[in-house]
Amino acid sequence: MKSCIFKGQVRHRRFTPVDHAFSYKLFMMYVDLEELSSIFKRFLFWSFNKRNLAYFDRKDHIGNDGESLDKTIKNIIFDQTGKTHNGPIRFFRAGQTVSCFTIHANVNAISLALFLSRRGIECTYG
Repeated sequence: MKSCIFKGQVRHRRFTPVDHAFSYKLFMMYVDLEELSSIFKRFLFWSFNKRNLAYFDRKDHIGNDGESLDKTIKNIIFDQTGKTHNGPIRFFRAGQTVSCFTIHANVNAISLALFLSRRGIECTYG
């Protein structure tokens, strides 16, 4: 299993115009799209495409909810780059409005990060 939970802390400090600081704990799911339906089966209060305390609903994300998210992202990669991608695609959510996908490329393929938000699609190549 490649999916995991990252936990950490966000800290901010500003000195001007007034001294201000805050800190809070957070966690983010880092999910391999091929594991989506299986990881949520392991926990009683988690679910895939069904409301629960913690759930992943396909229709909340880009593309046709009748198509797997993995396939949708691979189609976007092809549309943006003209190249097919067969490696793993991993997802994490940054706040309420930005979905981030990391694309792990094979040796002869491309390497990029895909950021999807309500404002559109941004590809970062590396």
